[in-house]
Amino acid sequence: MRIAGVQAGRGFGKQPVRGPVRVGAENVEGDKQMDRRYHGGPDKAVLAYSADHYPLWRAELSWPDLPFGGFAENLSVEGVTEDTACVGDVWRAGTAVLQISSPRFPCIKIPRFWRRPALLERVVETGRTGWYMRVLEPGVLQEGDEIALLERGAVTVRCASES
Repeated sequence: MRIAGVQAGRGFGKQPVRGPVRVGAENVEGDKQMDRRYHGGPDKAVLAYSADHYPLWRAELSWPDLPFGGFAENLSVEGVTEDTACVGDVWRAGTAVLQISSPRFPCIKIPRFWRRPALLERVVETGRTGWYMRVLEPGVLQEGDEIALLERGAVTVRCASES
């Protein structure tokens, strides 16, 4: 697994972060969650999304320049999807230690932001939703960092989202 992109910003419009960035107990430095009832906080400090989904989205949506961060994620991660990531997995990325805390349940902001009304329904249908992570040890990470799996959870993100 590897970090293919790091994004931060206000609300849904995340921008690429170049170079090292600090990850704290409640978010990625420079990131701001707008609705704290559903986003952010200790159990949803980081939103991760599979970078492996982007070629599929770009082809399905005829959208070749869909950027990482397109689904409001902080980390675009290669080599892992909802079918292989497990709730409870513990990762070391850079000097940070993160744990998958829950599946992400996408909201209406995805189609509104991109002005693509059917996008939310398609995200849900495909199960390409992403997952939230808590920060067990704050640290610094960046695009290109390898991710080490330190502990394995028991239930995949996809199975957890279906229950």
